[in-house]
Amino acid sequence: MATFLLRRLTFLVFVLFGVTVVTFAISHIVPGDPARLLAGPRASASQLREIRSELGLDQPLTTQYLRYMKQLAHGDLGNSLVTGRPILTELADRLPATLELMFCALICSLAVGIPLGVLAATRKKSWVDHLVRAGSAASVSVPAFWLAPLLILLFYSRLGWLPGSGRLDVDPPAAFTGFLLVDTLLAGDGRAFLDAVSHLALPVLTLALLDAGAVARLVRGQMIDVLGEDYIRTARASGLPPRMVIVRHALRNALIPLVTVLGLSIAQMLYGSVIIESLFAWPGTGNYVVTAIFNLDFPVVMGFALLASIAYVGVNLIVDLLYMTLDPRIREAG
Repeated sequence: MATFLLRRLTFLVFVLFGVTVVTFAISHIVPGDPARLLAGPRASASQLREIRSELGLDQPLTTQYLRYMKQLAHGDLGNSLVTGRPILTELADRLPATLELMFCALICSLAVGIPLGVLAATRKKSWVDHLVRAGSAASVSVPAFWLAPLLILLFYSRLGWLPGSGRLDVDPPAAFTGFLLVDTLLAGDGRAFLDAVSHLALPVLTLALLDAGAVARLVRGQMIDVLGEDYIRTARASGLPPRMVIVRHALRNALIPLVTVLGLSIAQMLYGSVIIESLFAWPGTGNYVVTAIFNLDFPVVMGFALLASIAYVGVNLIVDLLYMTLDPRIREAG
């Protein structure tokens, strides 16, 4: 276990180094002048030179990169070129909104995908199975930038059932945790809680639909394999109720590989939230980084990419550890 952790942590260091190199290179290759953006279109050449000197943009690229790495070593992602505030502070302010969206979508995708996968496996080659498989294929194939506007058009523009943007329309409660669902409950504000739920509905539905198909397909495949095992036939022959055989024996073993998919789903939702948040004007980290891209605020983009990479590798490390705990055969293999 210790060797495995050391190997993965070493891998994390190389990944982060690669991310810094790539993001730094892209920030200097992409057309655009941050100094021009800050100074305005009427700035003189001397004003532009002064701003570039203040930002260090007039120094050699190697000097700029070494300065950037020195900041990272001290836990400093730098300041936003637009707001002037520390990037880490601005990301931390918006992180609860992103996490609330991600976890609600993950819970919904599991609540839909697992039962559908079990239903398709227990009715293999029936019309139910074909319908679930077709829906799963559509789910993993539909792009978020197409599905989100379609849901907005239907539920907000045509039906008027749900709000199409934002996080809250009423006065927000005191921020204890940053999660509106939790804060409104702690404050005992039922009106604000329902308003927060209604604003969450469409972005959560979009993310959940994109992920539920993969969950259903995996659960179906694993359930079909498990239902053919000898111990399942023994359990059925012993007279156990079919529901007990499926839930207690088959589903429990079929869900072990789902741990890996959960890790990938969390990572995909973190990156997918960039598109979803921008389309729904959700005040999270994804919307923040999209705004930064349009404003050529490269330090924000680089900081977000770095933190997202850390989260991605960290989640996969946790998933590997859980998988080794659940399956002794993997732990013995090292």
